[in-house]
Amino acid sequence: MQLKAQIDKFNQSITRKAVIRYLTIVVDMGHATLKQDMRPNRGIVIKNLLSSFIYEFAEMNPLSKLALIVTSNEGAEMLSDFN
Repeated sequence: MQLKAQIDKFNQSITRKAVIRYLTIVVDMGHATLKQDMRPNRGIVIKNLLSSFIYEFAEMNPLSKLALIVTSNEGAEMLSDFN
């Protein structure tokens, strides 16, 4: 019992310094992004939101890796690998 208490106390004293996360974002940039139901169009809105998300993600998770894939015209293109 005493050994278990010592191990539990040791485990509680350990703090995690960092967690590495791997995130892949897939964005569909097909014909629907040209619709202007959002100003100026869906594509610009997606780009702005994605840009701010990536910036905040990098600030909160400095060791994490992010990949970006864009799909359009029945194909996909990797814009960035896990960098």
